[in-house]
Amino acid sequence: MPRHRRSSCRKHTRRRLSARRSAMRFESLESRRVLATYFVDTTVDDLSGVCAADDPAGNNSCSIYAAIMAAEANPGADTIRIPAGTYVPDNSGGFDVEGPGDLTFVGDVANPEAVVIDGIDSFRLFDMFSADSSTLTIRFEGMTLRNGIALDGSGGGAIN
Repeated sequence: MPRHRRSSCRKHTRRRLSARRSAMRFESLESRRVLATYFVDTTVDDLSGVCAADDPAGNNSCSIYAAIMAAEANPGADTIRIPAGTYVPDNSGGFDVEGPGDLTFVGDVANPEAVVIDGIDSFRLFDMFSADSSTLTIRFEGMTLRNGIALDGSGGGAIN
């Protein structure tokens, strides 16, 4: 008789475990974007370039401006890597950064003079705008910002 009880208890325990396992469900999470890195591959300031996130081989004339636009389309913090060279924003002015996430510009950290963003004494280099009332954090690493000028009187020849 004791044997029968043990067997009965084991079956009951197995049923409870089986019921618990079948009750567990996996729910899919909403799609999310993660930190992306964009690799600039041209010194020409061209908005029509293509910048592939995390894949420099997928680029087609990825300018600083095109990389900013790609980063703005990707919610969350992003990085733009800029190789050695001199970059002059086009005649319409400097680069506008409008969020929605934090952005880090990285040049040549070992040699900041190798990456130059030059306003040629004609315009401000960067204008920062927050897409909403949140704080926008922009970082610059390993580059030289020079010859920017604020013609509109709002201050900040390099960054406003």
